[in-house]
Amino acid sequence: MELTDKAYSEIVDFFARGSSSSDIVAFHPSDETQDRVRYLLGQNQQDALTDSEKAELDQLGQFEQMMQLVKVRARTFSSNNS
Repeated sequence: MELTDKAYSEIVDFFARGSSSSDIVAFHPSDETQDRVRYLLGQNQQDALTDSEKAELDQLGQFEQMMQLVKVRARTFSSNNS
């Protein structure tokens, strides 16, 4: 399974389990995903990404952006329900 597919599955599985607002705020990608992102960012800084790695980094960036938005909303919902 390609890493971006695995990262996507991690997010889908996380929500499918019925996560609470506090679980959402605490969510972090797997170590494997984080290591890959670090590698890709390093390659990007050196201007050494292949086209497929650029696409992978873009997709992982989209996942990260989505999770950041979800976390902001989870914090908002959590504080409104307190």
